[in-house]
Amino acid sequence: MRLDARTSERAELASFVLNEQPLTAYSMLPHNFLWDVDPSGRYVALSVYDQVLVAPAFEDEVTALYLIDTQEGTSLRLARMGIAPSFSPDGASLAYLTSETGAESYVVVRDIATRATTRVPGSDGAAACSWLGSRVLALASEAGDDLYRLVRVDLDTGETAVLVE
Repeated sequence: MRLDARTSERAELASFVLNEQPLTAYSMLPHNFLWDVDPSGRYVALSVYDQVLVAPAFEDEVTALYLIDTQEGTSLRLARMGIAPSFSPDGASLAYLTSETGAESYVVVRDIATRATTRVPGSDGAAACSWLGSRVLALASEAGDDLYRLVRVDLDTGETAVLVE
């Protein structure tokens, strides 16, 4: 929904149907694991289970990632498997976790203007990502025995630095 502050009119931009199982799972996750809004408010990145609403119903076992353009009223499926979307502080890029096989995840960054998507080197096995600056990411991954490693990645230079081991 988009609410026009001047007229209080609501416009539906996209709708999604959730059955009880995904709704229960979603309610247990922090919101930033499933969606994010860019700083301008134009784009919304949203992770949802794809469903075909015909009999027999088919449900994918993973969440797909969509980019919704609230200005144009359009949506684009970015990834068959995509979670934890996060817009950069300047809104120019979107980082998210994905996986080709559903096994080990990694981080990709999508340039909003050019639509180019780049895999972040060294992000294999990442469990979370967060922006430290417009071109700098922090990646968290398991280091074994319930320990995690936090690594800083400069997207321009490719340089990495372990922040917490």
